[in-house]
Amino acid sequence: MGIERELGSPAAYACSSGADTQEMVGETRKLSKGGSFILLLDSRKGIHERLLPAYLNAYLRHKEKGMKSGSLQMEVLLFTAMTMQISDAIKSHGIKDRKGFIAFTNRKRLFRCFQRKFKVRASKELKLRLASDDSGRIATLPLRYVK
Repeated sequence: MGIERELGSPAAYACSSGADTQEMVGETRKLSKGGSFILLLDSRKGIHERLLPAYLNAYLRHKEKGMKSGSLQMEVLLFTAMTMQISDAIKSHGIKDRKGFIAFTNRKRLFRCFQRKFKVRASKELKLRLASDDSGRIATLPLRYVK
């Protein structure tokens, strides 16, 4: 299998929903299996610029079996938040408000299923970039947990 196929089609969307945030997060955990995931993040400016470098780093850790967390979804969150503390990452970058959040996925079809279930409105697809001001720092996070 080629790397492009393994990486999927990463996409981020500016979203809103009337559903309960905890219920949505619980469903993303159920849907995020193996190499597929949906991650719900705070919508503050600039977070989406970290997503692609964070995803690529998390993907590499997943392939090397060196993840700190048990899921690719959580590993992406750790790299996006630029911390290796799960509770800090959730607190600083996790979804805060159902009226404005970012949904990041590596499988667009998975996002569409989630979108239908929770009546999520995606106002626009966000542009993902590999090069951002934080890319270098994301790529060099201390990886003391690698076996």
